[in-house]
Amino acid sequence: MRKHFTLIELLVVMAIIAILAAMLLPALNQARARGEAISCINTLKNLGHMFNFYADDNNGLLPAVNRDGSGEGFWTFQVAPYYNCNDLSWEQRLKDLAEAGLRCKTGAALHGLNNPNYGMCAPKNVLNTPPKLSSIQAPSLLCLAADANWSSSGWYNSHIAYSCRPDPIHPGGTSNILYYDFHVNARNRAEIPSDGNDVFWTGETQ
Repeated sequence: MRKHFTLIELLVVMAIIAILAAMLLPALNQARARGEAISCINTLKNLGHMFNFYADDNNGLLPAVNRDGSGEGFWTFQVAPYYNCNDLSWEQRLKDLAEAGLRCKTGAALHGLNNPNYGMCAPKNVLNTPPKLSSIQAPSLLCLAADANWSSSGWYNSHIAYSCRPDPIHPGGTSNILYYDFHVNARNRAEIPSDGNDVFWTGETQ
């Protein structure tokens, strides 16, 4: 004769399933966060390729963070054609650029804004002058781009600086950093200098 489960047995099974789910969910969330951090690193590596292509086409110069204060002067507008984003409208080009991949999913989910969410660093914080790669003394130590700093006004800052450091949005309170030699690594917030004279911000070894 077939034995049916009693209500108590069903409740026990459901409780066990709930306990297992509660144990597995944090691990799954951590794995997803690590996966998104790796995806962000790959996005920055790809951005490094685009910066390199831009420099090859412009006598070794990278775009200025913002050459003239206009939307078209922002570095994102200047590198967008290398992602096949060529709309003449600055706002539309930003949207197209995010859709083309210049966006960290972690930052987008955190702030609910799907624009490109990386900031560029200008040596010595000179925002309107295109940096020349050959003039950088320590390209492997100088920040070129990173996870953007979220402004209290409700947008991503287009530049990264000692007073506007990358947001620590990845596991372990880290930010992903692209350097002027185009390598990428993750750094803890405490490891990102707050001194504007540090080689991380100037590219100069002193």
